[in-house]
Amino acid sequence: LILHGLLALENQTLPANWNDFLIKWVRTIAPIQNTRRFMSEDGILLGHELKKGDLILLILASANHTLKGTGVSFGYGNHRCPGQRWAFLITEVALTSWLESRMKRLRHYGFKPSLNARIPLLEVVQ
Repeated sequence: LILHGLLALENQTLPANWNDFLIKWVRTIAPIQNTRRFMSEDGILLGHELKKGDLILLILASANHTLKGTGVSFGYGNHRCPGQRWAFLITEVALTSWLESRMKRLRHYGFKPSLNARIPLLEVVQ
């Protein structure tokens, strides 16, 4: 979340409302793009017959554009991550410190290869 925040803040100043800024960012560029689940029993999902143990790939990044708040980046409903507020607070403190300290700028040059996460690759600009 912190790396994504640094990426979002390129050439920007401190946001007036960190919570709104982070919610918008998490919805736009979901750090976790997808996840896998397995059928616990035979059933039908969206008209497709599935057997117990079949793999289901959930595309979380798309779901973020249809749900309110952070979408599904931090879970949803009963499965919502209890650490979301802490993650946002830690990110706010880290990003505020980074920006206020006028530390060296970072340049984004891609994403680390990953099956389900978008991990920004950043380098210090001299």
